[in-house]
Amino acid sequence: MAVLDFDNDGALDLYVANQGQPSLLYHNQLLQVNPGRHWLGVSLVGRPDLARTVGGRRLASTAAAVGTRVEVEAGGKTQIREVSGGTGYASQSELRLHFGLGGVARPERMTVRWPSGRVQRFDGEALAACVDGYARLTEGGALEPGKGAAPRRLPALAARSSAGGGEVRR
Repeated sequence: MAVLDFDNDGALDLYVANQGQPSLLYHNQLLQVNPGRHWLGVSLVGRPDLARTVGGRRLASTAAAVGTRVEVEAGGKTQIREVSGGTGYASQSELRLHFGLGGVARPERMTVRWPSGRVQRFDGEALAACVDGYARLTEGGALEPGKGAAPRRLPALAARSSAGGGEVRR
């Protein structure tokens, strides 16, 4: 099973690759049922070429940003996510990070801790512009609202489903 936001709408979906059976996509449509819920998605890009020496050790981030830790403070609560390179048996959830904000439309702060030891902090308008979408952040750079969305893949799966290659459940 893998967790992903298949259609970039902020509602996390599940993909199950059944052994010996057709695969299933459980398409979450919660935001259509419960509008007004906010979220923040981040797609991270590490810069291995920006390695740093810390305490006599050479530290670098991978291009996929594996090991990067992100903290988002919103509504008096802190959520922590980490990019993981292995999240399940025979599967891999997407590398983008997702934060559910509920009714909070403006998070207070986001702190990004890269494996290279670099720390970046964002707040104010730069962070608010990223709510209800996927931002891209390249290590050492600025937040890019809307640039972290993956290509829409739902029609491709629906076509495969009708051909017997899998099923979409809503």
